[in-house]
This record gives sequence, structure tokens and C-alpha cells, in this order.
Amino acid sequence: MGFSDALKKAQELAYAEADPSNDVEGRDATYKLAIMASGRLPHHGPPGAGLCEGISRLAEPDFRYAKELGYEIKLLAIAKQAWRRC
Repeated sequence: MGFSDALKKAQELAYAEADPSNDVEGRDATYKLAIMASGRLPHHGPPGAGLCEGISRLAEPDFRYAKELGYEIKLLAIAKQAWRRC
């Protein structure tokens, strides 16, 4: 199944919103991470300050190869505390 067909099915099943751009581009995960980090990391940047790459540019072979290798493709949001030397 191609990306557009899978997205349409996810929307029909209410897994994806009517406008899924924030989800598939990774922005929703970035926003949620920024909210969680704001209470924990003293020097966090604003949402979008780091790398944000979604899954919309992936093609069917990417998913097929991942499956063949025993992997799954998922959106991840990761925050790391940068330690500064004084």
C-alpha cells in the first residue's frame, strides 16, 4: 500500500486528522516534546529550533526495505540536554 492510500485509510479509521500535515511532517511530536522539555531542560529552544523531518518524503521502497530488515518506520521526538563548559 502506498503512502497516500495508507494515510487515507488512517484518516478513515480516525488515526490521522483531516489535515494530517503536522503529524506526518513531525511537527506535532516536536510541539509535544517542547512542552515536556520546558519543565525539565533549562535551556530548551522554541519548537522548530532543532531538526524536524517527517515521513511524507518516504516512498514505498523505504517501508518495504525496513520491513525486510525487520525494522519499522516511526516518528520520534528526542531531546538532549546540551552541557556547557564554564
